[in-house]
Amino acid sequence: MTTPHHCVLNVGHYRTGSATLAKAAKIAGYRVHRAFFQTLDPSSHKLLLLDPEKAVWKWWTEQDGRSELSKLIESNDFVCDGYVPWLLLLPERIVSSFCQEMTAKGISLSFIATTRQLETLVVSELHHWVVHALEAEAGLDEAERDSLEKSLRKRATLHSKVLKLHSITSLALEEISFWAGKLDKIFDLPGKAWSKALKQAGHQNVAPTLPLQGVLLTLRIGTALTSVTHRVGTMIKSLKQDRLCNMIVVLALDDDEEGSPLADQLVEHLQQYCRIIIMNNPPKDPSSPFPICQVWDRMAATAFEEGCDWVMLLGDDIAIDCAIHFRLIYRAFLDISKKLGCPFGFGCPWWNDTTFSGFPTFPVVGKAHYEIFESLVPPHRARAFINQDLDPYIQRMYLKFGAAPLLQAARLSNNTGGNNINPTRYERVAATGWRDWVLQDVRPVKEYLSKYTDFECILLDVVVPSYRIDLEYLERICRLQVPENVRTTFIIVIDNPVELNQMYGTNKADDAAILMEIDLAEKTKNNIRVRCNSVNSGASASRNRGLDESAAEYILMLDDDVIPNNDLLYQYETTLQTISASTVGIVGMVRFPRRSDLPLLHAAVLMSYLTFMFEIASNEKYKNPAWGVTANLLVRRSEIRFDTVYAKTGGGEDVDFALRLVQETGGRLLTNPQALVTHEYWPGGMTAILAHFYRWAIGDSALFKRSVRYV
Repeated sequence: MTTPHHCVLNVGHYRTGSATLAKAAKIAGYRVHRAFFQTLDPSSHKLLLLDPEKAVWKWWTEQDGRSELSKLIESNDFVCDGYVPWLLLLPERIVSSFCQEMTAKGISLSFIATTRQLETLVVSELHHWVVHALEAEAGLDEAERDSLEKSLRKRATLHSKVLKLHSITSLALEEISFWAGKLDKIFDLPGKAWSKALKQAGHQNVAPTLPLQGVLLTLRIGTALTSVTHRVGTMIKSLKQDRLCNMIVVLALDDDEEGSPLADQLVEHLQQYCRIIIMNNPPKDPSSPFPICQVWDRMAATAFEEGCDWVMLLGDDIAIDCAIHFRLIYRAFLDISKKLGCPFGFGCPWWNDTTFSGFPTFPVVGKAHYEIFESLVPPHRARAFINQDLDPYIQRMYLKFGAAPLLQAARLSNNTGGNNINPTRYERVAATGWRDWVLQDVRPVKEYLSKYTDFECILLDVVVPSYRIDLEYLERICRLQVPENVRTTFIIVIDNPVELNQMYGTNKADDAAILMEIDLAEKTKNNIRVRCNSVNSGASASRNRGLDESAAEYILMLDDDVIPNNDLLYQYETTLQTISASTVGIVGMVRFPRRSDLPLLHAAVLMSYLTFMFEIASNEKYKNPAWGVTANLLVRRSEIRFDTVYAKTGGGEDVDFALRLVQETGGRLLTNPQALVTHEYWPGGMTAILAHFYRWAIGDSALFKRSVRYV
């Protein structure tokens, strides 16, 4: 005769206390099984979120769910989680038939449901999805991520209705002290024993402890209290759209407004949204630019001392276009921590500023930064940053360690300042030299991180001067695959402002450059920067502008008429991982096509050895060439720049640059024939090609006077 067996199924929703009950049941001596989704594929995970009724039916009918549940019930006294919470969404005849089947096997089933107040359940679920990266695991697209809270609420509401429909015994998490009295009527265990087991189990699904976000704002009220109140209030409400958002605002007011009736009214209004901490700005000196970076520094210190996990440098004039920014930032810091094995709060994610696409105008600085420097601005740079360049400087320091991700979906726009079209409220004062400081000031960050990992990225920018503005060629270059451990900005310097304006129908070349930058970034999905000279300045000046624009440790110079192999950056990465500090540059291969139908003129160019230096990387005799052509030349960051005395169209400037680079650094050049680009032959007939070489010769002739030691 079969021994009677009783099994209890908890059809309660996730995050409602099922873990607490399961642990208590195990302590009480029952056999317990929690059905975790260890192998749930993305489509099934998404279906369970968006259509749980369809998901449980698919599990039951197509994935042998009936057999799986039957085996669990036969070998356990208590089963919960997995698909169990959704059993009652199956047709009633299916559930009744299954219960009868279990009865025939000598098994009696009881149903209970742990429950939780709807809004706290949604917050707990959201937190769980963020912490466990379930959005990515379920393959949610951007729209589905934006509506996750709505989907979770809809699912929880449906679940609650089903429980009421079936009159299931409810164990409300908010009333956990009354659970024992209900459980002793279901299990063969006295209430006192349950009380003891529940106490020992502890409270498993408590309200989540959320990180604290610090929002740094500085403003002047003036006579526009209503406008300022509306603007700032709207921004804070936009941030609070994210249900998980836990934040304080550090608000810096001008010294003559702090404590004024207008300030009091502003603060009173804003405090309905979150906690506000007031600071006063230093007195303004009419003869000096306003030191906004010093204000940021004081505000950040206050926020971090208040326990913030990260701070955001925002302005009162921005418009937030993201309802899930907190979740995105939270997940970014979790990803960084997991990848590097370091404490939570290391890194610098950044907002997607649609007004200045691809530039870290609004960085999010983690608390580890304050631990490292004890300030937002490193103390030895405190006077160097006035009101510009602090944001990219900080972001670049963390980019070196792969800890500065762009939060693509965290969009905002900056209505005043931000790009070259909208004017700022104050005179810009650049922090000249910040690009060189990055690699110097990153040392304390590296020292902090060395306790956890030795991982570093290679910062390698690509600089392309362009007079031709052939978008097909430029797009091909900007589409280069960037290795996982390389961080690259493609810097295009246009040297033909008239043509660029005509291409984009603009009156200002800077406006056209922004449009071109947006276009290339959207097409290639890489980080693109486009700059345009105000007048045609020549190849040397354009390359210099690209070098000045870069903050990378290595710069790859390409001509705008080459076709790079798609693995070009991978080939350079391989070489960079093996070189010593004495290597100041790598000469890549610039190959001219060999074809059976090659025109006689082009064959003559090859036979004349005029292309010898382009292909020198393939010559075994020249492992350490004296120079390399800038059609494909990678150099280590230095103060060396191209001499603009040479012809605008090029010729001699690359020789002079490479010779001075080696001489002044005491280093050497290497070659990498696998770092390959293809260079088509110059267009035109005999006259055009000879004219091209003639212009080269004019430039090369200047070398006799400027590089006497090599003559």
